[in-house]
Amino acid sequence: MAIDRRQILKATLATPLLASSCGSSIPSEEASDPIDGLVSMIVDLDPIPPSEYDARLERLWKKLQEDKVEAFVAEAGPTLEYFTGASWWRSERIFAAVIGVDRP
Repeated sequence: MAIDRRQILKATLATPLLASSCGSSIPSEEASDPIDGLVSMIVDLDPIPPSEYDARLERLWKKLQEDKVEAFVAEAGPTLEYFTGASWWRSERIFAAVIGVDRP
């Protein structure tokens, strides 16, 4: 059984929030669940096109040249995904992209 973010939010945040808003330690049956009204914001989004990643790398290369820096290291996480589209997690082993000042 997979658990999504909304279920986690519902289990960990909604109950204390409702309890504090109702003025009691136990939420009443009449109180509505604030999580139920949330709507996904990513349903109709298109994936980021390769041209956008190319543009991001162009801006990075320009900045590296301006600052006279030889390379940029993007470790696993949001930075790596921003520049390459590769979604990876951090662990005890390094997973990174080394982006040199010279274009391929």
